[in-house]
Amino acid sequence: MEYPTNTSEFVSLTLQAIEGRITDDDFARLEKYLQDKPEFRDIYSDLNIMYAYLRRPALTFDADVHESEQYDPLDAELWQHLAEYEKTAPRFELSEEEPSQELIQKVVHARNPYKISKFNIFTFAISAAAIFLILLFIKFAPTKRYSVEVATLIDQVNVKWADSRSQLDNGSRLLTNDLPFVLDKGIISILYDNDVEVVIEAPAKFELEQSGVILEYGRLFSRVSESGLGFRVETPTCQFVDLGTEFGIQADINGSSELHVIKGKVQLFAGAAKEKKTSLTVQVDDAIRYDANRSQVSNIPIQKTVFARQVNSKSNFIWRGQKVINLADIVGEGNGFGTGTVDHGLNLLTGKSERVIKLDSAWDKNGQYRVTSNPYVDGVFVPRGGLFPVQVSSTGLRFDECPKTSGYSYRYIFNGAWHSHIEGEPPHLLKLNDLTFEKTGQALYMHSNAGITFDLEAIRRGTPGLRINRFKATAGVSQTVLEIWPKSSRVDFWVLVDGQIRLEQIDAKPEDGSFKIEIDLLNKDRFLTIITTDSGSEYEGGSRDWALLADPVLELDDEK
Repeated sequence: MEYPTNTSEFVSLTLQAIEGRITDDDFARLEKYLQDKPEFRDIYSDLNIMYAYLRRPALTFDADVHESEQYDPLDAELWQHLAEYEKTAPRFELSEEEPSQELIQKVVHARNPYKISKFNIFTFAISAAAIFLILLFIKFAPTKRYSVEVATLIDQVNVKWADSRSQLDNGSRLLTNDLPFVLDKGIISILYDNDVEVVIEAPAKFELEQSGVILEYGRLFSRVSESGLGFRVETPTCQFVDLGTEFGIQADINGSSELHVIKGKVQLFAGAAKEKKTSLTVQVDDAIRYDANRSQVSNIPIQKTVFARQVNSKSNFIWRGQKVINLADIVGEGNGFGTGTVDHGLNLLTGKSERVIKLDSAWDKNGQYRVTSNPYVDGVFVPRGGLFPVQVSSTGLRFDECPKTSGYSYRYIFNGAWHSHIEGEPPHLLKLNDLTFEKTGQALYMHSNAGITFDLEAIRRGTPGLRINRFKATAGVSQTVLEIWPKSSRVDFWVLVDGQIRLEQIDAKPEDGSFKIEIDLLNKDRFLTIITTDSGSEYEGGSRDWALLADPVLELDDEK
């Protein structure tokens, strides 16, 4: 590896940072080097890895575990640069003149007998005991370590600390060399001063370092900025050195550790103290587990939705890397990530969230728009196109192209995929493409003549740092209509964005099967409206317009 010249000052600053004795001004200079000079980042990473190597003198390397390139911490050129730094380090000047010695007179002293008194013996014993105590103190007394502010607690959700002294508010500054933090419950989000983000989930015990975390046990996710290159996480049996990544670490109480690399790569040193160590580079989409009981490293399947990556205490939002928000889950009073309740939905005549026990008819002669109690749903309505203006948002947006309808529907739009067609008979599961969706919250039931508008801006506020890319679903009329009802039913499907038609599927029938919905969304889009109408047919004693949207989701992307 080829290093740039004139690295003495940079090496000095790096060594001070590693040893925890760097000043704030020097730390800022070190960050400036890393930001402005990409060629210095390799040196920084090498020094951190070599530091980890030297801290564990029994460290050896095992190339049999992983195919990744092995790192040689005894790189000759790196040692050469350390030698150059040694040459330029401040020197102590010693006088080269030797004092002259001249023999004046040889004196021979006669030996006089010396009598040791009891007092001398007592004094000697006391002095020896004092020296012994001093040596014990020097050996076992903790070395004084200086605390430095390195990070800020930026958010927390449902947190309970084991130690009352650890009760922290958002915005609290966090120190190195402080008492270990013990998190009994909840999730915290920490931002280091060099823009490294760390999310820690209970139960966890950890300490902060100037450029890393000591994680005794718990679950941690880290997003490392360019200026935070070389960030380290240390568990009782492993050390992880960042090489520009997003990664999750699970540290078990028994000493075992897992590493899941979401982006970039991580240098891993695995093995407890005084054990044979394994060094390897773990690449993106790879995961490694160190089994402390067997002292063995193995590849495991990566888990991309296990680690909490972002939290928002205002909306009680916890994002674990999911790429979709389920709108059926939201209708069931959830956050879109599986917290909703099946068989819960919105009453078309009141806008309230309710449990759906049975389906009864709903007829709204005016087609009134009703704002809901659900924070992510703007409103619901029964469309009466051709008779009244069809309002589709709380801001007054209208759907003027809505066809004339009977105004007859069932009372609910709900999170589920069942229908009860005869009074007193148990509900049956609806089908699309011969598939039923059980009661798992994977489908949104909408009889014809029902409308719902989702507030995309409210969803964005509840999922900070994420971008909504598109709306997708599989839609159709349940094929169970053909099994129960001698006549076919017909339903029109409409999807609007801010009042403008983005999809219309006219006269859909159960024998037609399903169709796909995929609509791109922009950051400026505010309202997503889904409407079903009865395709111009009047109510004839109980039409079976059992419309269904399976897997109705908003696809997400990380804005960062």
